[in-house]
Amino acid sequence: MATSPTKPFSFTPMACSRVRPCSRMEGQDINDVMVTYRYRNRTNTDIYVSRRDGIRLKVEPTDRLEAVNEFSIFVSYTAKRAVINEMLSRLNDSPDALTDEKRQIAQAFRKTLHKERSGVVCATVEYMVRDDAIVQAGGRVYLTDVDVVLEWPEHRSMPHPYSRSEQEKSTLAAMLPGAGSRTFAFMLKAVDNSGMRHFTDRYVNLGGKVYRVPTERDEAFSTGVHVVTRIPVAALDDDPLTGSGGELTSKWHSFEEADKLYHLHRTVEDATMGGPLGEVIKEHLNEQAARHRLQEGEQKGQQLVLERELQTLRNANARLKVEQDSQVHHQRTFMEWVKVCATVLTTGIALLTAVQKFATI
Repeated sequence: MATSPTKPFSFTPMACSRVRPCSRMEGQDINDVMVTYRYRNRTNTDIYVSRRDGIRLKVEPTDRLEAVNEFSIFVSYTAKRAVINEMLSRLNDSPDALTDEKRQIAQAFRKTLHKERSGVVCATVEYMVRDDAIVQAGGRVYLTDVDVVLEWPEHRSMPHPYSRSEQEKSTLAAMLPGAGSRTFAFMLKAVDNSGMRHFTDRYVNLGGKVYRVPTERDEAFSTGVHVVTRIPVAALDDDPLTGSGGELTSKWHSFEEADKLYHLHRTVEDATMGGPLGEVIKEHLNEQAARHRLQEGEQKGQQLVLERELQTLRNANARLKVEQDSQVHHQRTFMEWVKVCATVLTTGIALLTAVQKFATI
């Protein structure tokens, strides 16, 4: 029994579980459903193709001499007959009126099923745009049918309008209504889609007050810190006083980069000490520490000078003592020598007197 839906169909956006390079054999299998894109440039100049996933391809002219001023995109569907049949049935059974594009795809499916008898069939649809249409568009067009941007070489640095980065930029800019063209605006959005809470909430100190920057799960944005603000004055050609103030721009940073750039902290205490008062206290403590280190250096220098002077005095005292000891020794030696001489002289006089007495007898 069929039931009518009570609410519109919803879906959960998420990133792929794995993205990796693979070999050619891994990328081809008889049971696979393949959708391939081929680009043919039949104009007189190179054309760049920008895709939604950020890939940009340079397509050179096939033959400049036989240019027909057309650029073609061939989309091929390769699958088993049953898969192509089901796709065709879904197109035919669609409750909405078939667009011209879908009618052409259905026609390609029918032709392929009629002509090919193998188990795997391939249906190809060509999307073509003339070179004069690209010229009229100024060298850059967005083809809604195939979701690609065609552009001349001088525009090749421009992103796809619906690329993930542009979507994030547009979504974040839409969160700042009323900003106008001159009002200064600044917004932080912290995203963690890992599911493991690798990155906790951050705290920021503004004007001495601490505010929480919650980390949220949002599959529409990549994990990290998204910042929406005006283009810095240094990057503008406008007069800082009368200019437009710069367009709103979005930038992505890892949590580590954002912590350093925007002084984000992991705790309220760190944010409190990391604010204006904390910076003053930190600077004061650093000055005190530097002054203390300077005083310690001066004291150590003075102590070394005193130690050198003391050592010099000690050396002088030692030399003086040696000299005094030498003088005392010389004096003692001289006195002993005088005593010996006196004794010898006294003995000589006594002997001379005795000899004289003996001579008179």
